[in-house]
Amino acid sequence: MNVALQSSGAYIETDWQRHLYAHFDAFLPCTRSVADIVNCCFGHDSNRRLESWFKSLSIGEQTRRKEFTKQFQAERKNFDNHLLTKVRNVTVHRAGHPPIEVAFTGFWGVRYESNPTVRLSMNEVKPPDGSNMGWLNQSMPLRPKWEDFQIGGKNLFSACNEYIQDAKDLVNKARNIASIVHGLNPLSNPPA
Repeated sequence: MNVALQSSGAYIETDWQRHLYAHFDAFLPCTRSVADIVNCCFGHDSNRRLESWFKSLSIGEQTRRKEFTKQFQAERKNFDNHLLTKVRNVTVHRAGHPPIEVAFTGFWGVRYESNPTVRLSMNEVKPPDGSNMGWLNQSMPLRPKWEDFQIGGKNLFSACNEYIQDAKDLVNKARNIASIVHGLNPLSNPPA
């Protein structure tokens, strides 16, 4: 999160909400695409645009690629069952935004709740009670902490770290399968 700048008692806040949700929206399909990229590079991608390229390969390479996809399928299915893969599917294909929730208590004890479609105010002010508390009467930046963000009942940032680690594990498992299936045989690069 960006830090607010203070000048003459006024807070100038960058739009952390827009940045966070936009970056998370990009993170989901990019991480999910790891499985597709691996399968396209080492296996048989059934995308019809690649079918003529696939048929142009030697019979041996076609057979090996199909075998890779067959062995990779179980690992891919595990990755597809990850919470954030499911969140990605809902975000990209149905809702248009991720189901992130943020809930926290501000400086003055007021409870704040938000999500990508309900924005938080950038500042909070002391609720009026008739007291004069000097500088405390000025507005203060309203910023949640990283642990205040949830997705699917899990901490958002922990879920992201887990998803990245699962993608790395998927790549390592794919390397092992490719080593067994393709051995030292050359592989053709799929068309760009």
